[in-house]
Amino acid sequence: MAKCDKCGNQFSWKEIFKKNFNYGEVTCATCGNNSAITFPSRFILTGVTIVPLLFFTITMEFFAAGWTNILFGLPAAAAGVCIAPFLVNYKLAD
Repeated sequence: MAKCDKCGNQFSWKEIFKKNFNYGEVTCATCGNNSAITFPSRFILTGVTIVPLLFFTITMEFFAAGWTNILFGLPAAAAGVCIAPFLVNYKLAD
């Protein structure tokens, strides 16, 4: 989980989850400093949310069982969105 670079306060999963959708800054509840998502973490965030959807969309083209791909694709994408806050890093905003 991401922490504040200045005071070491750990951000909550909920704070990071909300800010991941617009790459917003997270404000530390302890010291009040803003932290922004790092550039490499943007790729990680995109990868864990978009890649499962693309994978199951592509496989849907090759197999006629579209409902099966939806049945497995949507939970895979949801899992990616839920684990993303544990994988991204934040640094003090300029």
